[in-house]
Amino acid sequence: MNDPAMLGPAHYERHERDDYSTPSWCTEALLNNVKIPGAWRVWEPAAGNGAIVNVLGQRGLNVLATDITNNV
Repeated sequence: MNDPAMLGPAHYERHERDDYSTPSWCTEALLNNVKIPGAWRVWEPAAGNGAIVNVLGQRGLNVLATDITNNV
């Protein structure tokens, strides 16, 4: 399958190790529409600076944060 969005130059500056933080409002919007049972453990495998992890934790979720570096 060829996805045109994945072809050609990106036309933006690439961050080292693809470090792109998610704004907190994005995670809030997701959690306002997707219910995650409190008994579940959520794994954030690309935690970066903890932007998503912090919001999940504020919502009382049990979060496992990992990344290629130890920024979290």
